[in-house]
Amino acid sequence: MLNTTGGSNTASGVLALFNNTTGTGNTAAGVDALLNNTTGNFNTATGFGALVNNATNGNTANGALTLQNNTTGFGNTAIGAQALQSNLDGGGNTATGFQALLFNVAANNTADGYQALLNNTTGTENTANGVDALVFNTAGNDNTATGFDALSHNIGGSNTADGHNALFSNTTGNNNTAVGENALGSSTADNNTATGYHALFVNQIGANNTAFGYQALINHISGNSNAAFLAGAVAYLCLVRPMPHTASEMRIAQRFATWLSATSGKRQTIIAGPDPPDFLIEPEMWLEVSDIYLNNAQAKFLNSPDEKRFKFHGSPDEPALRLLLKLYEKLSKTSYQKIYGDRGGGILLLTCQDCAFDEVNLALVHEALASFRPTNDQCFFRTVYFEYKLPVDERVYEGIYPSKA
Repeated sequence: MLNTTGGSNTASGVLALFNNTTGTGNTAAGVDALLNNTTGNFNTATGFGALVNNATNGNTANGALTLQNNTTGFGNTAIGAQALQSNLDGGGNTATGFQALLFNVAANNTADGYQALLNNTTGTENTANGVDALVFNTAGNDNTATGFDALSHNIGGSNTADGHNALFSNTTGNNNTAVGENALGSSTADNNTATGYHALFVNQIGANNTAFGYQALINHISGNSNAAFLAGAVAYLCLVRPMPHTASEMRIAQRFATWLSATSGKRQTIIAGPDPPDFLIEPEMWLEVSDIYLNNAQAKFLNSPDEKRFKFHGSPDEPALRLLLKLYEKLSKTSYQKIYGDRGGGILLLTCQDCAFDEVNLALVHEALASFRPTNDQCFFRTVYFEYKLPVDERVYEGIYPSKA
């Protein structure tokens, strides 16, 4: 040890504080801890190579290779192997967890969790709490991420994410706030606010949107300036710009015929029917189509070009209840007798138009169908299909009646 006039130092371990000359109030425990510190004061290093190159004041390093490359950065705290290992002159950083702020060379960042802010280099004023939170952030400033993989891919600025995978895919988007698991999980845009599980989850490039509540605006992808508010099981949605209206029944029928052709291996062609039914499926079948909406207000919004707003209230089991009512209504109708006599049993297609239909709603549909026992089935339909599309999944045509159980 080369200590000359430095006082109140404690060294334990091979080459710990070996080159210290005038540094005072330092504590080093571990091989090479504070090895090259000469004049730095009031540093604490515990672990192999901790603060090995330090030459400044007021740093605390606890763990192998923590703050290993720090030279003039002061006021840093690193706890966990390789935490702040690459830091040179950045000050005021706090890193807790294996490789937290590993590549950082900037100032005033806080990382708490395994590899939190791992790749941050020049970004400042960031806070990351959770495994891999802000893990790929390099130069983004003023971000706050709390939760596993929150703001994981971020390089933008002034974002706040609280929750598992919140703002997970955000790269260059700025001024976003996401609270809740997977909130704004796919977004790369600016100025969005999402609060609630899966709120604005699918949004990618839409900006200036606000979603509050469980799965609020979950299917929204690219539109701007929308607002949705959901409270518990009761929903309130207000879309403040025109949306593309629901596909016409003809396009729904043609889409179904395409799927049916691929499934059966026989080409099926849709033509308009005599009403009833809605359509004929050449060469030999017929098709009745009926939409399942959350409520009448949604039906009006999706089918009227003049409607600019849609507000609704409904519980998660609303789609299931409306589906059963429509199914019972169609099975009971006697007006299909003529087409049945001409072509035999037809197909009933119930197509879900609920813009927020999800796995919870689907489970409730299945639960309701399990006990469905119609008392007035005229037996005109050979099969009933339910068409739906879950978030980020392909469209599904599910045979729901007669039951296969």
